[in-house]
Amino acid sequence: MPLPLLQVTNLIHRFANGTLAVNDVNWVIEQGQFIVLSGSNGSGKTALVRHFNGLLLPTSGSVLLNGVPVQKQLLAARQAVGMVFQDSGSQMVAQTVWDEIAFGPENLYLSPSEISSRVQEALAWVGLQGFENRHPFELSGGEQRRLAIAGILVMRPKMVVFDEPFNGLDYPGVVQTLQQMVRLHQNNHTILVITHDLEKVLAHATRLTLMQNGQLVADGTPEAVLPQTPQFGVKRPYPVNRPIDSLTWLTN
Repeated sequence: MPLPLLQVTNLIHRFANGTLAVNDVNWVIEQGQFIVLSGSNGSGKTALVRHFNGLLLPTSGSVLLNGVPVQKQLLAARQAVGMVFQDSGSQMVAQTVWDEIAFGPENLYLSPSEISSRVQEALAWVGLQGFENRHPFELSGGEQRRLAIAGILVMRPKMVVFDEPFNGLDYPGVVQTLQQMVRLHQNNHTILVITHDLEKVLAHATRLTLMQNGQLVADGTPEAVLPQTPQFGVKRPYPVNRPIDSLTWLTN
């Protein structure tokens, strides 16, 4: 059998101040899944996923990417698992949209022609052609989110993690971001979305996972896990009797 994309085994992470953020998590993520990870604030969601590309390293336990510990392949892991954070502006480091997208490939010491090809491809993917010379902070919230996605796609990742991607976005920004997620999944990227806002994204998920107190407390199909959400501090989509597959209105 092929190796899973990610395998988390007995993962524990304790911050320097003693806080136990991740508590003995075991989890397997297969290539091509669309996972929604939810739970109340402070349940450990972000801390868990930051182990997937080495932004955090285990206190104990392991995280394997394609069968190899992440800490033994940090550069490869950060190319394979891209992360779009809540505050897209916090990821911006350059003075123009073009330079922002080119930043990652330049640090891989790719040729100028390869960098140019990748940047143009990423711009086209997120619909930011014509924005090349704009300053990232001149963009709207939704455009900044698309720019952050472009900066990840240019690295040719296998998996894209979105951490509370709808926070601070108006309706058009929400639609644009969700459309990007769906397109990525349709092109065989593994998608993991950390969110409290299940209604916007759950129709597209193949898996719903809940966390509480640093532990995974429910994991399965959205239909199977959805009835458990209130007991773990997550609001069910409204109205609760609406079929999950009818929530596709945002991308139609």
